[in-house]
Amino acid sequence: MLTPSTWSAHAKAFAMLSASFLLLPLLDRLFHWLFPSIPNWQADAVAIGVWLVCAGVLAWLIMRLFAPEVRYEKIARRVLEASRDGIVVVDVTGKIIEWNVGIEQLTGISRAQAFHQPIWKILKLLIQLKRDASTIASGHREKIFEYLQRNQTTPTEMEWETHIRRSDHVELDLQIKVFSISTESGNFTGAIARNVTDRKQHERELATVADVSAALRNANNRAEMFPILLERVTDRLKCNGASIVLRDSATAALIIEASAAEWSFLQGQTLPEGKSLSFEVVATGQPYFQADVRSNSSMDARFMQPGIVALLGIPLKTATQTIGVLWAGRREPFGLFDQQLLTAIADIAANAIQRTTLYEQTLRDAALLTRAYDATIEGWSHALDLRDHETEGHTTRVTKLALQLAEALLVRGEALVNFRRGALLHDIGKMAIPDAILLKPGPLTPEEWSSMLMHPARAYNLLSPIEYLRPALDIPNCHHERWDGTGYPRGLKGEEIPLHARIFALADVWDALTSDRPYRSAWDAVRARAHIFEQAGKHFDPAIVPVFLDLLDQPG
Repeated sequence: MLTPSTWSAHAKAFAMLSASFLLLPLLDRLFHWLFPSIPNWQADAVAIGVWLVCAGVLAWLIMRLFAPEVRYEKIARRVLEASRDGIVVVDVTGKIIEWNVGIEQLTGISRAQAFHQPIWKILKLLIQLKRDASTIASGHREKIFEYLQRNQTTPTEMEWETHIRRSDHVELDLQIKVFSISTESGNFTGAIARNVTDRKQHERELATVADVSAALRNANNRAEMFPILLERVTDRLKCNGASIVLRDSATAALIIEASAAEWSFLQGQTLPEGKSLSFEVVATGQPYFQADVRSNSSMDARFMQPGIVALLGIPLKTATQTIGVLWAGRREPFGLFDQQLLTAIADIAANAIQRTTLYEQTLRDAALLTRAYDATIEGWSHALDLRDHETEGHTTRVTKLALQLAEALLVRGEALVNFRRGALLHDIGKMAIPDAILLKPGPLTPEEWSSMLMHPARAYNLLSPIEYLRPALDIPNCHHERWDGTGYPRGLKGEEIPLHARIFALADVWDALTSDRPYRSAWDAVRARAHIFEQAGKHFDPAIVPVFLDLLDQPG
């Protein structure tokens, strides 16, 4: 192949050889002068022979002189064709004059298709945006032509990265570097395109993983998690629909737990067993990747109702099992990038769903256990009420009133739960008091009264070995302590008495005063209120008494 450099070397050699013909007449005259006795034809022959020798030597010298240009051109051509990078050269009008094998492989456009074509015409085949490609190509034509003209006077270099989709739907990320080329034949513009797809895909996957992981940290349950996952799927993959299908652990049925965009109406539906691609994906653990699913008889028509034809399903796998499928659908085909990106999201989603499921199950189990504990506590308090018919119902009434007072004093959360447990068990120590003392209709002897005074300590000894009841011990152990220090069993004074016990004491005494006892009739509310008010700072915490009296004034 004769390149510009090859043509230049041959032209120079031809010019110099042509000039050497001027030496032939001079050589002929020189030999006739030197050898006058030799016939003319012999002198001519000798002159021609000498000229041929000189011309051969001159030709050898010329080729030696200009051969590097030809050699370097061949080397450059070999490098150009061997390069894995795409190389394009255009002239000042934007026509392509070089299109190497590397750019053929990157773009899927052959040299025959591209050679002598305007560069913006080729760009039209590669640009895939939502706007009209012709409009885009026209805009690129103006910008490229402006750059080519400017490059004639002010050579510049440019570098950027772009994303293309070939006609075979293969997507690539390219790093483009544009530069000026100055030659004897004029100025040209060159471009090198390098495939950076792996790097960009890795960057996108890392960014997606970081984004999804950060978003899921704020999700406390599956109901909060699913919208976050589907929002990321539709945004990152430009989907028209997305769904999370999970297998029910009890029935093995596949349920569309969450759906977004044009598949929102599918949420909550159960997929028919054996007639859905989701069962196939769960059973095989392999992704489903289809550019057009309209011809697939296994495809549930509900997924195609909005006109979605391209479908991508990634199994949601934990360390031990496949728990479901993450589906994405759109009207345009998915690429390998999309599959890799959805796989990255699915890996995070599967682990997050499994972790949240286990956490929610733990909460449910804990709730069941707590209800069982509370039922046991209520059973103990009810058993005590049944033992002492005279105080039957006391525990229920006093617990309700004490809880109202605790809430008015801003006792909240776990503290309120423990308050309720302590209230229910406040007299549990009386289980150790003999019936002869507990049910005695008359006054107690000093010995009997001494035994009765021990019931708070017995409650502590009974309940303290039970770990989950330890935070509830303040009321059973201290509800008979008095603000002035004259209470029992330890004679605590003022704020030495736990707050829960000080709160409960008011409700306990109020219920005792306003209820019938074997040794007296119930007091009316006016008398009981006066007693409570009078005992502020003596029996009761003076800061709590006004709150309690205000509570009594409230309706209900």
